[in-house]
Amino acid sequence: MGSDQDLMWVSEALRLLRGLGPSYADHPGAFWSIINASTVKVLSLMPNMSILEGESITSEGLRVLIQSIRIENALVAGLTGYLCYHILINLEVNRNLALAVNLAISCATPTLLAAAAIRHELVSVVFMLISCLFLQKLSNPEASRQLRLAHGLFCVFMIFAAAFSKQQSLVLLPFIFFVGLASVGLKNSCLLREWLKQWKSLQAKDTSLLLGIWSLSWAISATPDIDLINLPAWIAINCTITGVISLALYRNISIPSVICKASIVTAIIEITITRLISANWWRQAVTGFPSWLAMFTNKPGIGNEQSALYFDNLYQYFKLIFLLPDISVASVAICALFSVYIVIRALTTQNQTSGFDSPFELSVATSWLLGCVVIVACLLRFNPPYTIYFFPCLMISSTFIFSNKLRAKPRGFNSIGLLKVLSFFIIACGILRSISNLRDLKQIAHAGLPEHAICMSHNMDSSMNLTAIASCPDFKSKSAEKAIFNDWWRGPL
Repeated sequence: MGSDQDLMWVSEALRLLRGLGPSYADHPGAFWSIINASTVKVLSLMPNMSILEGESITSEGLRVLIQSIRIENALVAGLTGYLCYHILINLEVNRNLALAVNLAISCATPTLLAAAAIRHELVSVVFMLISCLFLQKLSNPEASRQLRLAHGLFCVFMIFAAAFSKQQSLVLLPFIFFVGLASVGLKNSCLLREWLKQWKSLQAKDTSLLLGIWSLSWAISATPDIDLINLPAWIAINCTITGVISLALYRNISIPSVICKASIVTAIIEITITRLISANWWRQAVTGFPSWLAMFTNKPGIGNEQSALYFDNLYQYFKLIFLLPDISVASVAICALFSVYIVIRALTTQNQTSGFDSPFELSVATSWLLGCVVIVACLLRFNPPYTIYFFPCLMISSTFIFSNKLRAKPRGFNSIGLLKVLSFFIIACGILRSISNLRDLKQIAHAGLPEHAICMSHNMDSSMNLTAIASCPDFKSKSAEKAIFNDWWRGPL
């Protein structure tokens, strides 16, 4: 029959086909709702294929649909390692090493778990990785202004696609941005330096204007569900998106007008997607980031109890993705500390005597730190599929540092040399852990939920009345309760 999320996204898709708003927005989960609805449409056009009877799906139609979307899900899962491979190639990583990391990510526990279940963690990561690839394309000095703008806009749309799949993926945005900047710094250092000068040249009035535009665009998007605790996060998100667009626009545009224009484009895109396209329930979930996630975190403990919980979550996460989790945790922690050191030195150094190649190495070290920030965010709630958020981050950053000839060598200590050794260890542990998963493929592929999971309230919708779900207790009452979500623009009422 399938897992609870398989059935949930089918019921959500059938609601969309009936012109109703979504009833589930925790993720908010737009991708599989839309893909399932499209798949139902396609399957319904095939001869001798009985998918729907009226507005209800048949048992045979449900079986065929779940088989179809599981194939689609496996294809999405296969993209993860492939995209990471091309990101690493754009970072001038050795092809053999990039291929090894590609295979490690493809066979990693979170990727295999995602391939075996219809969830949105992996989908949102795939969208973020695609956005990173298109951000890297902005490093091409020979691309026309129109092509650069197209790449930049597509990058932004992929960011929103990720957010509407799983808003939690927005914690990846700073990492993706700095990895993209590192690629630009490698291939077109002059462009990166000139682009940074644009931002440094901003006057106080320009900064105030930008903050106003970023804040106003979020306020319009979030109204009437404004929670000011989310404002700093959305200023940072809109600043990053503005950075992408300004990098795409940078050519023959006066400073700082390119940044102001980019901020206006950011506001237009954000408001258009959230107010004119998105269902109200999906909009609330996205614009409510990050406070929306608080309801799904582990219940807070007290003092040492809470710290012990976080450390236990960290160990359990690393146990899933690295061969030697204890040593891997220590290696990541040391790398984070030395990355802080590199960032501080790069920011405070006014000349080249220290050996730092800023801003390129600043981007490298910052990307590593931001990968660690993603880990910290995932510690708030232990869930094995969440490892897909930070495992590619750690592997990309480690491979980048190990493979490239960074030149930061402060007098008295070679911090980059230590980072390279630790990065190699992290890469090796990740690859070996993924190889060990090959013997457990059958077990992971058949991992699922107990039979009673089909009676979860998320699955209950009147369109499922011809399936086994209709035999669940309270099916009619639970289905009727979803009427408050029926209005696309105003639900839940």
